[in-house]
Amino acid sequence: MYLHVLADSLSSLGVIVSTICVKYYGIMITDSICSFLIAAMILTSGIPFIKMTARQLVLQTKNTKSVKGFKRELREELGKRNCEIKELAVWRMGKETGKIASAKILVSEGE
Repeated sequence: MYLHVLADSLSSLGVIVSTICVKYYGIMITDSICSFLIAAMILTSGIPFIKMTARQLVLQTKNTKSVKGFKRELREELGKRNCEIKELAVWRMGKETGKIASAKILVSEGE
């Protein structure tokens, strides 16, 4: 929140300075430079939100110790039953629901 307010303040200050430079000194390039810097600040502050949204859209979760432990335990258990995991995806739908898993398992015929 603090950085957002700081970026807004810097943007406003930049617009004021570029307006003074154009009006009183005729330095037209300051307007373009100010616009470029404001656009860079907006883009920089928006990147974390874009990454967070993309992770949600592809149902990705962080590979935490609990997820790694779950994968390891599942592989061990299936190995005892002559099965193999081909694909395993773990994701979080929301804070309340916890994690959800989906797996493709190859079951070998017993001897």
